[in-house]
Amino acid sequence: MVKIKEAILVEGRYDKNTLSQIVDAPILETAGFGIFKDKKQMALLRRVAESRGLIVFTDPDGAGFVIRNHIKSAIPGKYLKHAYIPDIYGKETYNSLVEKIESYAREKGVYVNCYQSNHEGDIVDAQVVGTDKESVHGALSDRSVPIQTRDV
Repeated sequence: MVKIKEAILVEGRYDKNTLSQIVDAPILETAGFGIFKDKKQMALLRRVAESRGLIVFTDPDGAGFVIRNHIKSAIPGKYLKHAYIPDIYGKETYNSLVEKIESYAREKGVYVNCYQSNHEGDIVDAQVVGTDKESVHGALSDRSVPIQTRDV
């Protein structure tokens, strides 16, 4: 176990349980958005931060960002450290990535065609299909996910 001087703030009990298997430090929970209403909990966090320091370790999502900013606005920065779990490729499903890409493309007014295959030849073929009839501005392949943009 790694011994840490500062207390660590996480969002919920599952985060606390997981982290307690790795570090030897006080681990406090925000109870998600419960921290916004719980003045006693916020006062405790301030006291702990002032006495030993506080590491804010929230999830890399919208809720984690909001909670982190709330803590930053309530406790002076000199008492805080911030730890991040990077948003790692592979955490999301192929379909959720395609949805994000298509949504972004619609916002920008472009058409995208996402195709996935375990065979490189299929991917190359997918990138070439339609180039005679349509304007393909670019094609790229990353982790077997080719992306083509065309005029709408």
